[in-house]
Amino acid sequence: MAKPNHQGYQAALEHQQAVYAYILDLAQAAGITDPELLARQFLLLVQGSIVVAMMEGNSIAAAQGKTVASALLGSRE
Repeated sequence: MAKPNHQGYQAALEHQQAVYAYILDLAQAAGITDPELLARQFLLLVQGSIVVAMMEGNSIAAAQGKTVASALLGSRE
């Protein structure tokens, strides 16, 4: 699945792009100064939280990611 021409890779990429677009729309609507940067940072948090939850069986990974997201937003004030 790690090869760009693999069907699973393409599905994952499309999903990632959709999530990024959704986050970008939210950031733009909120009037964030650099919405593209924030969307990329939040996408990393989302993806990282999913990986940690799966690989470590960490049931609070999403909550931990939310805490980091809140801190990231707070640093933009």
